[in-house]
Amino acid sequence: MKQALYLGAASALALMVGFSAGAHAASAVIDGITVTNSGLADPSLPDYPQPVAFAATGALLQFAWVGSSLSNQGWDPFGPSDTSHHWWNIGEGGGSVGFNLSGSNLKIVWGSPNYTTTDNDNYVSFYTGTGGTGALIGRVDAADLYNNFSGIDNNNHAGYLIDFKLPQAYKSVVFATNPTAFEFALAAPELSTWGMMLAGFAGLGFVGYGRKRREAALSA
Repeated sequence: MKQALYLGAASALALMVGFSAGAHAASAVIDGITVTNSGLADPSLPDYPQPVAFAATGALLQFAWVGSSLSNQGWDPFGPSDTSHHWWNIGEGGGSVGFNLSGSNLKIVWGSPNYTTTDNDNYVSFYTGTGGTGALIGRVDAADLYNNFSGIDNNNHAGYLIDFKLPQAYKSVVFATNPTAFEFALAAPELSTWGMMLAGFAGLGFVGYGRKRREAALSA
């Protein structure tokens, strides 16, 4: 039992390290939001449930897709060989999808960022109210990624692990696009969540160890 708990803690730590592979991470402040690009996401990372949208309009595809790229309508943000991850695709032709999420951080895998010189295509907007209402806290678009981080492209490989740190709490976030597709997935829990999980694993291991010592003492 204790060994299983330790293995669980080690696995959680390995996932945390994989998701925070920020040895080459770069950050920039965009529209008041600190945006960090940690490079290409690891396609072997576990699948995380995608949130339920409060609205999805004007796009060809508006659902959480599982694996495989979609011909002419977007590339899987976890790479062309992926068959296991859920992800959102806002199809060609424009549209948006919004989620009632709250906090001051959000981490996503942004697949093949698209933008043109006339249309700032893929973009993410944060609002103080639910349902995309209230004040706009800030907006980050694909052009911002190209302008602030080197090596960004829209080729068919695993997408970029992007972290948004906002100057204030948001209650909803809207992903939108103009002519081309926008593929993305909500990524791992924040590191603070992993820290709590690891503390829980360690606590369970300690409790189990103490129980075994007490049982041994009673049977002596």
